[in-house]
Amino acid sequence: MFKHLPNAPLADKRPTKATVHSVTLHDDFAWLRADNWQEAMRDPTKLPEDIADYLRAENAYYDAAMADTADLQAKLIAEMRGRIKEDDTSVPRKNGAYAYVMRYSEGAEHPVYIRTPRDGGDEVVLLDVNAEAAAHEYFDLGAVAVSPDHGMLAWKADTTGSEFFTLRLRDTATGQDSATLIADVGSVAWADGRTLFYVRVDAQHRPNKVFRHQIGSDPADDVLVYEEKDPRYFVGVSRLRSGAYVQIATGMNDENEVWVIPTATPDAAPVLIEARTEGLEYEIDHQGDQFVILTNADGAVDFKIVTAPTATPQRAHWVDLVPYRAGRMVIGLAAYRDWLIWVERENALPRICYQGPTGDAQSIAFDEEAYALGADPSAEYDTDMFRFTYSSPTTPSQVFDFDLATGDRVLMKQVELPSGHDPADYVTRRIMAPSHDGALVPVTILHHATTRLDGTAPCLLYGYGSYGASMPASFSANRLSLVDRGFHLCHRPCARRRGKGPRLVRGREMRAQDEHVPRFHRCRPIADW
Repeated sequence: MFKHLPNAPLADKRPTKATVHSVTLHDDFAWLRADNWQEAMRDPTKLPEDIADYLRAENAYYDAAMADTADLQAKLIAEMRGRIKEDDTSVPRKNGAYAYVMRYSEGAEHPVYIRTPRDGGDEVVLLDVNAEAAAHEYFDLGAVAVSPDHGMLAWKADTTGSEFFTLRLRDTATGQDSATLIADVGSVAWADGRTLFYVRVDAQHRPNKVFRHQIGSDPADDVLVYEEKDPRYFVGVSRLRSGAYVQIATGMNDENEVWVIPTATPDAAPVLIEARTEGLEYEIDHQGDQFVILTNADGAVDFKIVTAPTATPQRAHWVDLVPYRAGRMVIGLAAYRDWLIWVERENALPRICYQGPTGDAQSIAFDEEAYALGADPSAEYDTDMFRFTYSSPTTPSQVFDFDLATGDRVLMKQVELPSGHDPADYVTRRIMAPSHDGALVPVTILHHATTRLDGTAPCLLYGYGSYGASMPASFSANRLSLVDRGFHLCHRPCARRRGKGPRLVRGREMRAQDEHVPRFHRCRPIADW
């Protein structure tokens, strides 16, 4: 029997017409889009009062409609918090002379960024996000990037909820921020210890301009290095792992282009890898005298890996390294001095592959029927060590270090659930369900071992397929609140198509994904951290 709900607020109908491409559009609710929305994003008090009143009414309606679930909400929140280890520390990430970690303390909302000497020693707090957030009602940390010489820390934050981030620069020796503040910053990338590239967003939140900043100079004097004129394209900057280049990547969901700037000459003009072409996607990394390129060129709809000389990186010089194979989606790559690592997906399951000096491709094997992987390449270029995360619907996230030279893997961390968790209490199955056109679609099912399989159990079925986004068969502590109450949880793991939004952070899909990763790995892309 359905409960009686309070009356929902009804927005006024204020008919408007607009003609676009000779088509007249009718909209009764266009008034809910504030004409000054850009101003209101920065200062919510500027929102027109009639719009603000309607939003308040919607919130009040929600509160009233959900009032009788208050006790259940509190119980569920307690359950979920009980599965979170609040005093948690990431696995140290070695980079040069130091090892970097993020740490959470019990009751703290934000992490603390810490470093120690590489082989152990006294800790130094570089950024206590809780202390920075204390003076603000709202605080969202953005990018955090340490300079190549480890002397400076670039970090940004949004303190209003507008999603406009302000960049600050901190001396790691003193722990003090400089007076330099740069507003409306997107991604950042260090060229050297004194030169920083950053992207600024426009009033529509589109990242479209790249600037070069010299430490100690006035940001008003920063040099505009690149400006994207096409409003469909979004721009990002990053430093390639080798340290030899900063890249400017610009693109939309199904085409892009990349420019590079040598870090040895950061004031040099950007060099184009390959001009934007309709339907062409590619992303790059650098290794020795060549660029390694992941691309869909030449009909490789599931992507392939090619190489090109650094002196002539254009498409005419691309040579296949990992050839295209239909049905095998190559998701992302990372280049070390002696190794190439890539993540691919086949039959909806991910696989980590690598190739070294011998040229023989190998992969890392796993036993479970359905699982999720996250790749977290080293910040260092000259190394044999590769880090990845593993989980399944029944197995909480595990962090492994993998020796590419020997094939040995070492478990560095197992996510703990303080309230307890026994994987044997749960069952994961993977089935192939026929679609309307006869195609077999993989579906992952999770249920409690005691749940009856007679068709009476409730089921939560969900899926997502836009932009090639994947739904990995990962662990989620929050799902257990449903599964423990007798639910079957079913989802189709992924879509086949790769095409997605612009790659604003290099190798984002090589990073560990969503819920199967410890929270310190999914807080923010940490660039050169």
